[in-house]
Amino acid sequence: MSVITRMRTAIVVAGLLALTFFAPRPAWALTLAPEAFDLTLSPGQESIAQIVVLNDSPEASSYDLSFLQVEIGEGVDDLTFASVDDEHDGWFVAEPQSFTLQPLQEQIVNISVLADEDAEDQVYVVGVRVDRRADPAEGIEVQTGVISLGFLTIGDGLDEDVRYLAFSSDSSFLTHLPAKFSLTLRNEGERVVQPTGTLTITSLFGRVVETVTFNPDARRVASGQTRTLSALWGEQTQDGFFSSLIAEWSPLTIGLFEAHLQVQPWEGAETHEETQRVTIVPVRTIILVLIVLGALALSTKKRCV
Repeated sequence: MSVITRMRTAIVVAGLLALTFFAPRPAWALTLAPEAFDLTLSPGQESIAQIVVLNDSPEASSYDLSFLQVEIGEGVDDLTFASVDDEHDGWFVAEPQSFTLQPLQEQIVNISVLADEDAEDQVYVVGVRVDRRADPAEGIEVQTGVISLGFLTIGDGLDEDVRYLAFSSDSSFLTHLPAKFSLTLRNEGERVVQPTGTLTITSLFGRVVETVTFNPDARRVASGQTRTLSALWGEQTQDGFFSSLIAEWSPLTIGLFEAHLQVQPWEGAETHEETQRVTIVPVRTIILVLIVLGALALSTKKRCV
């Protein structure tokens, strides 16, 4: 073996050792579902929710569950976590609270909530936190908890009130789908609301073209929050001339359309209705057709001459 070959081999081996030594540890991932749940109960009543913990890591892992008090501000991501206060201490039980999962194994956890007999009417948000138990053999490791939010409504004396601020589309003139329609509302009541409804698209002649679900992700609006929820007509496409051209063809949509929204902020509430118009003209397709027709006309003229 030549000296150069030996040097190359040594460099490769040293590089592999360096990668092995400095390579980051595998991510100890876990999946927690659902991300949020709702429970309605009366003082002195017990209610149970279930969450599922899935070990996404390549190794067996042990997990511990704990509870946190969650304060929700006006912003979507404005969340503050703290220890459960004395008033709600003892309300929550997780069964099991600790467990070990093999790779891709899941565990169903029952979350029991028992409100005190003298509990006041309120909305309380609890965070169910799942942490992977650190292995001493792994050395120092930062553990990141995964949290599922529980929205607890205690009692039936809470106010419900929603103010609708605006309904609009991303643009009143489009060249192709999708068309996004958004409703901005503010929850001025005490309960957490979860608006649901439908968006019906009709043509200029009143024919129903499509009906889509409003707020398909079932997003919640906490008390005091202002949020914009949406419905999407059509599928998302990539940016670019040719991607947009394909979007104009599948399906080919042209004309004046009316989007009629019917939404309820909570079950049994009065239905709120809004209407928005949008015009769709497939400009790229029209330009392409004109170019083709012009080329054919020019070719025909040359033949005649």
